[in-house]
Amino acid sequence: MLDASLADRLLVDPPPLLGSPSVDRSRLGGAARTHLGVEVHLATASHPLAVDALTSGERDAWQRLGSTARRDDWLLGRAALRPLLPLDADTSELAFPHPRLSLTHAGGVAWAARIRPRRDHSCARGVGIDFEPRRRGPNPRAARFFLGPDELASGPRDADLLRLWTVKEALYKATADNAGLMLVNFRIDDVGAWFGMACGPRGERLRYASVDTADGHLALAVNLNMPVRAGGTVATAPTRAGAGAGARSHVAV
Repeated sequence: MLDASLADRLLVDPPPLLGSPSVDRSRLGGAARTHLGVEVHLATASHPLAVDALTSGERDAWQRLGSTARRDDWLLGRAALRPLLPLDADTSELAFPHPRLSLTHAGGVAWAARIRPRRDHSCARGVGIDFEPRRRGPNPRAARFFLGPDELASGPRDADLLRLWTVKEALYKATADNAGLMLVNFRIDDVGAWFGMACGPRGERLRYASVDTADGHLALAVNLNMPVRAGGTVATAPTRAGAGAGARSHVAV
């Protein structure tokens, strides 16, 4: 868990971003301000954080990871997170999903996002970010595992599937209580829209923004925590027993 002092310090402006491709960061940041209605700070990294730069807590967490690949991915994620946090922050205290931070890494690149509450303390209830390299597009036959019947009926092109996958991943990460949920439980209002609205399994309303970067697709989502009521009730989430292919779990990162 995140200790109280670090949580409080996340309310202030972060230090300047380091090592981010300005064109991609500015495009997604601009899309976030315009289409998500919240201030989002972004950072990215293509080189892992040096082991010597880890705090003692981070070094312990890093050593508990089994494989070299997992350790390298973890260090890459730390390199993206560090610019968004106070200089002496210990990222081993973080667990995801987190109400103000999100992290993604794939294809040797990591991206991190952070939202900041407004002065009136209003804020989205969660943030999610996902990046997928172009070479990792999903098999069209697997679309039914992350797109619902209504979304499939709208006829998304095969070329759209990677973008839609990243949007669904971002929506999932923006939902704090996502244990046992599947990507297919989140419904995008218009699958052809690069920026738009989506609905969560409990009736939550979420906004998303996506961009096509030089390396792949990048998507951001925020959870507005505004349940959509139909007939005076709120939609309920599927049970764990209903989870199959595409089910995800709440894990520390």
